[in-house]
Formats: sequence, C-alpha cells, structure tokens
Amino acid sequence: MAVPAASILLGLTSPTPILALQGMVPIVLAPAWVIGAVAFRRRRWIVGAVCGVLVIAQLWWIVPAATADGPPAWASGAPHFTLYSGNVRYDNDRKGDVAAELMGVHAEVVVLNEMMPDQRELLERAGFMQRYSTVVASDPSGTFGEMILTSLPVLDHRVIAVGSVRVPEITVRVGTRRVRILVAHPRSPEAASWSDPRWERDQAALHRVAVSEAMRGPLVIAGDFNATRWQRPFDDLLDDGFSDAHDVLGDGLSRSWGPLELGGFGGKLIRLDHCLTTPGVTATEIGDLDLPGSDHVPFQVTLAVR
Repeated sequence: MAVPAASILLGLTSPTPILALQGMVPIVLAPAWVIGAVAFRRRRWIVGAVCGVLVIAQLWWIVPAATADGPPAWASGAPHFTLYSGNVRYDNDRKGDVAAELMGVHAEVVVLNEMMPDQRELLERAGFMQRYSTVVASDPSGTFGEMILTSLPVLDHRVIAVGSVRVPEITVRVGTRRVRILVAHPRSPEAASWSDPRWERDQAALHRVAVSEAMRGPLVIAGDFNATRWQRPFDDLLDDGFSDAHDVLGDGLSRSWGPLELGGFGGKLIRLDHCLTTPGVTATEIGDLDLPGSDHVPFQVTLAVR
C-alpha cells in the first residue's frame, strides 16, 4: 500500500506495473482502514500510524473524485450537446453486436477508439454512419483507428499527430460558440518493461496539444486516455485547468477498464476513459453504458457551453 501511495506523491511512472496500482487507489489502499484499526487495538502504534497516513492520503485523493461540484449557475440556460465515447476494441469478436448497440446511441457527437475497417463497414451497413453529416477518421495503424462523428454544424476538421498516434479533431458550433473536440488515445504502457518511453512521450504530446488548443477557445477532449486521474500526466492536465466530467458530477470513482485476460474477475479496475473540458464547457449529466466484446465501458455525457 505504501509503494503506490509514495509513487503518486513523487510523480513516478516507472516501473510500469506501478501505474496499475496508482489507478486502483480506492481498492489498493482500502485495507489500510482495517489493518490500522486492528493495529491500534493491539497497540501496534507504528503500524497503526503508517495506516493512518495511508487512510488520510486515500481520502485526499478520492474525495474530490467522489463529490460533485454542482453545475455553475450559467449552465441551466446554456446551449448544450451530448457526446458518446467508447473504445470498440480493435480485435472485438462481437462486432455485429457492437453495431447493434451503437444503433441505440443518439448523441450529437460520437467518439470511437480502435475503429477497424471491418467494424466501420458493419456500421455503414446498419445505417449508423448515415445519421451523421460529418465523419472524420484517421487511417488505422496497428490497433489505432480513431473516429469522430457529429450531426452538429462543423466549421473545421482535421486529423493531427499527437505523439505516435493520429487522431481527429473537429470544430463545431454550439449555440453561438465555436467548440473544438479532440479525440484522445495515447498508447498504453507496456506492463512487461521497466519503463515505457512511448507512453511518456504520447502523454507529454497530448498535454502539449491540449494546452495549446485550450488557448484558442473552448475545448473538449474525449476518448481512451490510457491514464487515470492519480497518474502524473493526467494530474498535470487537471492542474492546467481541465475538468474531468466524471469528477465534476461526483462519479470519478467509477471504473471503465479491466483486462479481458482476467475473464471479468474483479470487474472493471480503473478508469481510462475520460471527457476533459476547459472553463466555459461543463458536464451536466453523465452515464456509463455497455459495449459488447470491449474491455472498456463507454459513456455518454451532456455538456453545456457558456
């Protein structure tokens, strides 16, 4: 318990297995409550004190994620739109079920990670693609095929390199405001290595692009960040003024990913899928959904634009 806690405080990102423990702070540090209580009862003061520090650290980290900020006063009368974000998994063996599930989605903006040509073909056959006036996609590279669809008025769109991954970005009109929406999908860390410079570089590149784009006006970043709120790169984004939609609405302790290799044992373990917003855009409603055959849990969020 002390190791992941210390690694968070020090901002460590290696060895890479420590990243998984950092992402599971609510679970990994939970035994400190019981061990500490037993230690104090048995007068093991040193063990009890260490557990007390861990309990305080856990509360410091999880309370902001578990408590809703409440929407600002301007949000109730502001124009808004809905955004769906899901990682369909590149090798999903239930692609037909994915298409059927997405047919039930009626968001004005849809962000899809790991979209492969065969999945896109199934969505076209089902009539899903035809619902949206604009579709922007990057050419699949390995497991990375990123797509954004929207029925909102589009002022600009492009595909840009963010580190080693190419992702779509669009500018839409919501009410009278221009809002940029960027797809996120940095590479995941390689668990078998001591450190993963590619993950570090992709996270740093996402940070640079996010900060640069935020200076141009309202910005929304959605997708599979391959990072959790207790890891240094994601925490840096929050420190630079971005808000996580799940945190804002008190749902920051929800989890969206668990390795399929575990066969569902333990359920989803950490949250990798996020929607970040700059000031002037705020989440007013959010809910996790289902995506057959994926190792990720998608979500749909309603965003108000000041």
